[in-house]
Amino acid sequence: MSKKKIFLWVGAGVFAILIILGIILAGNTLHKSKQANEAKDSYSEAYNKADKGKYDSTKKLEDKAKDIEKSGSKKEKKALKNAQDGKSKGKSKDKSLLDKVYPNKDEVYGKYNGINRVSLDDVRDFMDGKNGTKGQYQRVLDNYSTGSIQIPSINTKLPIVEGTSNQHLLAGATTFRPGQSITHGNYVLLGHNVGYDGMLFSSLPQIKKGAKITVNSYADGKMMQQKYKVTNKETVKASQGQVLDDTDDRKLTLITCDAPHETPNRVVVTAKPI
Repeated sequence: MSKKKIFLWVGAGVFAILIILGIILAGNTLHKSKQANEAKDSYSEAYNKADKGKYDSTKKLEDKAKDIEKSGSKKEKKALKNAQDGKSKGKSKDKSLLDKVYPNKDEVYGKYNGINRVSLDDVRDFMDGKNGTKGQYQRVLDNYSTGSIQIPSINTKLPIVEGTSNQHLLAGATTFRPGQSITHGNYVLLGHNVGYDGMLFSSLPQIKKGAKITVNSYADGKMMQQKYKVTNKETVKASQGQVLDDTDDRKLTLITCDAPHETPNRVVVTAKPI
């Protein structure tokens, strides 16, 4: 066989391999896109239920807290205040009370630095109950959903889940500290960036100043709505924890990673009530 024919056969083989790889890549992309859309549909469904007040976990917790404030012992009231201020850090003598007011508090408010990086596959596995998570997605929504957040400009609709833990971050946007309320202080929500527009907080890096945000959340024993306007967006190092601090002024703070892979940077969006 001549060198020319060999060259043509090799070229044809390489071309065929490239075509096959392209088909595989396109198929995988379509599959991932379908998975992402299904996940967004699931979040949207959870958002709609939370928005209509189906999930009332926070109201139940507030009712328990009110019972303690009204008729609890001095010791119980002090422990409750510590829990609401995020200062409990688990003195064992307070643990039973904290579990009563904030169920599974150690699980719900885990160490912020212990949050795992996740992918679309992790989200889908959690929703589908794979890898030992059967029923956990619905359990989190049933027990810890506290409201909803909508950001139309970046096509984001999510349930809000009480407590920042690895599981809760797979279920929606999560509150950072116990006792957060849209009625006062810095209302902080965290969310994953998994690289798919409109899914969790993946689109947050694209938000613009002036964008409108609507938050529905239980406060003072009832579902309340607060609208916000984005006033600032910045990228900070993950170590700059002051953005999480509570404040005297009312505001909304949204935080996510600046990329869907391991990164030391966080996008911080601040919004004021309107």
